[in-house]
Amino acid sequence: MNHAFSRSIRWLLVILFVATGGCLLFQGCSSQKPTEPLSTTVITGTGSITIDQSSGSRDDYTFSSAGRNYGKIDLVTYDGTNGTFEAYGIVQSSATVAPESFPGTSAAVSLGYSYIIKTDTAPHYGRVTVTAVSVNSAAHTITVQFDWVVQTEAGNRSLQ
Repeated sequence: MNHAFSRSIRWLLVILFVATGGCLLFQGCSSQKPTEPLSTTVITGTGSITIDQSSGSRDDYTFSSAGRNYGKIDLVTYDGTNGTFEAYGIVQSSATVAPESFPGTSAAVSLGYSYIIKTDTAPHYGRVTVTAVSVNSAAHTITVQFDWVVQTEAGNRSLQ
C-alpha cells in the first residue's frame, strides 16, 4: 500500500511539473500579463509660467513628481508681448524621442507648437506643447500655458 501511494505522489508531482512548465511556456516567464500596460519612466502634466514685468523679465517652471525634480524650463520676455523658452537644449518638434544634440538653448514661444527640451545636466529630456498664450499690456504680464512630458530616467531620450 505504501509503494502504491508513493508511486501516485510521484505521478502527481510529474503532472504538476509538466502543467506548470506548459503554463510558463504559453504564458511567458514574465509576471506582467499581456493586457497590462508597459511600465514607463515618463511623467506628464500641465504647467503655466507668468512673467510680471514689474518684477522681472524671466520666470521658470520646474518639472517634478513625488518630491523629485527633473529640471526646468525658463520663459523670458524682452518686450512684454513675446515669449522665449530657454533650456539646456531646445528644438521645435513634437517627436517622441529627444535628439542626440540640440541646435540651441532658446526658441520663440508659439501657440500650438511643441518643443523638445533638455531640462538639466543629468540629462533629463522633455517635451512641452504650448496650449495658451496671454498678454495683458495694462498689467505688464505674459502667461504661457503648456502640456508637458518628461523622462525621469537620466539619459533616456524616450518621451513615451
